[in-house]
Amino acid sequence: MNEDEVLGIYKKLRSIPKTAIYFGCCRTPIERILKINNILKYRSKVDLNEGEVIETYKELRSAKKVAKQFNCSITPIYKIIKKIIINKKCKSCGKEYINSDFHRKSFCSKKCYHKYLKDWRFNNPDYHKDWKERNPNYMGEWWINHKGYLRGWFQDNWDEFYKRNRKKILAGNLSYKYIKIPKGHKCEICKINLATQRHHEDYDKPFEVILCCKSCHGVLDRERHLKEMVIQ
Repeated sequence: MNEDEVLGIYKKLRSIPKTAIYFGCCRTPIERILKINNILKYRSKVDLNEGEVIETYKELRSAKKVAKQFNCSITPIYKIIKKIIINKKCKSCGKEYINSDFHRKSFCSKKCYHKYLKDWRFNNPDYHKDWKERNPNYMGEWWINHKGYLRGWFQDNWDEFYKRNRKKILAGNLSYKYIKIPKGHKCEICKINLATQRHHEDYDKPFEVILCCKSCHGVLDRERHLKEMVIQ
């Protein structure tokens, strides 16, 4: 492996892993060549001036950018920055964490964030309904000014649409006509919201339906679409 060749390709790719893949080797010999030619330098905490690091962090607000500017790894930067970063408590698990670049504002990890969202949605099922009542114009000005847009599109392209979705339309019409949703019937999927819609697993069997809510119906449709894509 020629040094000049390695340096030339590294200047083009600007990435050690990509350069290593190009030469079909591990990254260690690439790093060694870059260190010999003073392109790659890892500076310790002793070489860094704490005042300068803190000032640059206040300007850039990113430890990664600070590490790039000082041409070093991110670890010594974090050791200095810890002094000015305030520890926070995670909303979900209550654990203390450093409010750094890698975390959200109120959670220590993505796992905690998603868990908190899931619990919140379970405890507030009617929030979105109430929000829609409080904000009647939530769809925006465009939809208010173009109320008949979809209706007009269907009138112009009905024959094409019917040919593509014939089974779906017939199954939907038959199930709507003959299968009634009992009052107060819960969704068969989540068992929290009220069932308002009928889902068909197979459009050739129009009377075999799952009574579900709107959100679960969307999830079931997406799953079926993915299965169809895989089969194709």
